[in-house]
Amino acid sequence: MDFFNGSPIPNFFTSTSIVLIPKNTDVNSWNDFRPISLCTVFYKLISKLWMSRLTVLLPKIISPYQMGFVKGLHIVDNILLAQELCQDLDSPAIFIIAADYLSRGLANIFSNHPSLYFKTLGGIHISHLCFANDFIIFSNAAKNRIVKILRFFGLFEYVSGLSFSKHKCCFIASKNILAD
Repeated sequence: MDFFNGSPIPNFFTSTSIVLIPKNTDVNSWNDFRPISLCTVFYKLISKLWMSRLTVLLPKIISPYQMGFVKGLHIVDNILLAQELCQDLDSPAIFIIAADYLSRGLANIFSNHPSLYFKTLGGIHISHLCFANDFIIFSNAAKNRIVKILRFFGLFEYVSGLSFSKHKCCFIASKNILAD
């Protein structure tokens, strides 16, 4: 049992035999057989040992969005979701995904550039609010800071393939802006 000390497993332990089992009693061609792979007991024990150890590790290294190798999750769930999204491209689900991406992107740009935050008189930092398809973005009104936000909008349009209705967008500066 040197295997447990790091030695390679001997080939005869891991070899399998392929046996042809007839599907029915009247055998006329190769299509009437079912191939079955027979493994050694040792090979099955090693496989079970590896699986018992890997089941603890897999959830830590597999993305939560991966459905194929996680117990209780099925790849069919992803297929059904993708199929539903593709069937109805005007689906609210697609808009929700895009709005979520925009919201997360705004949160990310504000957290990476704290000077963008609009500061209220009470000192609360606000980046944006959203409801359905309406976004209100609060920012320091300095030109270089607005340019950063506009660059993000350009990136969002490029990546998502969506565009803002410019005639529905506006910029309003408050008269009561605090100096930095």
